[in-house]
Amino acid sequence: MPVIIIAADDYSEGRVIAEQTAAGLGYRLVDREVLGEISKAWNISEKYLLKVLDESALLSSVSSKRSRRHRAIVQREVLRLLLQDNVVCHGLCAHLYVLGVSHVIRVRLLPSPPEAGPDNPEDEAKTSCIEKAKRGDQKSCRCWSLKDPESDRQDIGRYDLVIRTKGVAVSNSVQLLTAVAKDPNLRANTYALKCLKDLELAASVRIRLLETFTNVNVEVNAATVVVKTRLSKRNRNQNIESIKKMVGDISGVSYVEVHALNGLLSKALS
Repeated sequence: MPVIIIAADDYSEGRVIAEQTAAGLGYRLVDREVLGEISKAWNISEKYLLKVLDESALLSSVSSKRSRRHRAIVQREVLRLLLQDNVVCHGLCAHLYVLGVSHVIRVRLLPSPPEAGPDNPEDEAKTSCIEKAKRGDQKSCRCWSLKDPESDRQDIGRYDLVIRTKGVAVSNSVQLLTAVAKDPNLRANTYALKCLKDLELAASVRIRLLETFTNVNVEVNAATVVVKTRLSKRNRNQNIESIKKMVGDISGVSYVEVHALNGLLSKALS
């Protein structure tokens, strides 16, 4: 069965719709309550976890090593829950780091119609992208990397389904999501689950490396891990070997490749 990820400007509205959708489908609701569990497991302040999930920080290219690591922790724990399937996820910014997986439906709750314009035509706002997900196009499953997202949540083209909630009964939104989730074409397949597992492993690698290194980009394909990071020429080879050892010790990793970036190339990490 599919996984539903809901993004909403109004947390309370999103919570109600997510809760009722989960109840109607018999799914688990993964909401901000899981931050309490993560807080205890990792000995991190729950208040701080909420802070690092703030989208102004998520969309910024400038953030501390500590916040990047804690964000990766949240991402990994959420991804582990999504791998259990039959989940409605809300309030955890998962729509920003689970991209293009065929059985994951990213939903945007839009309180009012966006303004028409050359980059955001009104008729685009009326059109659901759910047909792409229904096709289960495996080529659209870009699960190769897990990095700090640069996407703009207001870009509705990045969602599979957009629901305008202004003047619409909650029950109608819930009914629509329930119907979409029951589409047999949106069931999880082996490749889609592999994509989620790759994302989870990438987050685990980032957690480990961000204990030492300031910023890293991690790409995963099955058991192969590619790490890109800024390294000065001084002690570069030593740092590369250190990264290979740190990552190689993680369960599920069989091969590690490290690319040292500097100068303009380091922008790939932003």
